[in-house]
Amino acid sequence: NMDHKDSSDITSSFLVNAGAPFADTQDPDATPQEAEEAADGLDLLNQVKDALSSKDAMETLLPVSWLLRLRGKPYELKDHFPFEPLFKRSLPKRTLYKCGRQVAKTTSIAASGVLRCATQSYLSMLYVTPLSTQIRRLSSLYVKPFVNQAVMKPILVDQQCAQTVFLREFLNSSMMHFSFAFLDVERVRGIMADWVNFDEVQDMDHEFIPIIQECMSASTLGLSTYTGTPKTLDNTIEFLWNDSSKGEWMTKCEACGYHNVAGLNHDLLKMIGKDTVVCAKCDKPIVPRNGCWRHTVEPSRRNASGLMLGYHVPQIVMPMHYENKD
Repeated sequence: NMDHKDSSDITSSFLVNAGAPFADTQDPDATPQEAEEAADGLDLLNQVKDALSSKDAMETLLPVSWLLRLRGKPYELKDHFPFEPLFKRSLPKRTLYKCGRQVAKTTSIAASGVLRCATQSYLSMLYVTPLSTQIRRLSSLYVKPFVNQAVMKPILVDQQCAQTVFLREFLNSSMMHFSFAFLDVERVRGIMADWVNFDEVQDMDHEFIPIIQECMSASTLGLSTYTGTPKTLDNTIEFLWNDSSKGEWMTKCEACGYHNVAGLNHDLLKMIGKDTVVCAKCDKPIVPRNGCWRHTVEPSRRNASGLMLGYHVPQIVMPMHYENKD
C-alpha cells in the first residue's frame, strides 16, 4: 500500500518548485499584467493548499479533482462512480479493471495519473499498451488535455518540462512514461518506474507482464494497474480476472429489497430493462448510483493467496447508458 502522509507532506510534495513562476510577485519592475498573473498564481497556490489539507484528501484524490478540466468543466466522478477506488491514496500492489466499452476507462486512468504525479514528487509512472496507436491516443488525446487545461497548469508544468507523446514531466520531478509492447518488450526495457499501468491488457501477451514489471525492481512502491475490455473469454484480462477478488457492482432495489449484482454469473442480463436498468427480481427500476462494490472472493481467501483487487465495470451501471433512453 502507498504510505499515508499528513497534510503538510502532501502539500509540500505538490508544491515542490511550483512557486517558482510567481517568485517575482514583489518585483517593482513587473508590468501590471505580470503582477496580476503572479497574484493569480499565488491565489491558486493557496486554493491548492486548502484542498490538499482537507481531511478527505488523506484518503482520496477526489477532493482535488476539480483542478482538472474535462470539456471545459471541472473533472468529477459523479457519473463515473465505479472508478472511485482508482483515486484512493492507499492502493494494493495490484488492481484490475475489467470494463465494458465506452465507460470512461481511459479518461479515468489518465485523470488519476495526472493527479498522482501532481501530488507526489519524484513519482515515475509507466503506461503500456499493446499497440503504438493506442499509447499515442492515451498520451495525446487524454493525458495532454488534462495537463494543458488544468486550473493548476502554472504550478504543474513549465516550458522546461518535456511534454512529448512518450514522456511528460512535471515541476515536482514526477514523470509519465508511455510505451507499447505487442510483439516484444524491448522498447520498455531501461525505463525505471514506480507504477506500471497496463491498458488494453486483453490484447497483451500475459508472458510480457512480469518482464515489464521488472521496470519497478528498484522501486519501493511497485504498483501495477491493469485495465481493458474483454473481447472473448480466452485472453489476458480473463486470466487476470480469475486471479482477482472479482468485484461486482451491487445495487439494492428500493421496491423489494433485493441486492442486484451486475455480473454475468449473477444478475446482469436480467437487469437490462427496456428503457433503463431494472431489478432482476421484481423488474422495477433501480438506481446504480446508490450501489457499492461487492467482492465475490472472501477477504480471507484474498489475503491468503495474494489475489489482486478486481473490479468489473459493465455499461449497465453507468448513467450515460442507463439514463439515456436512446
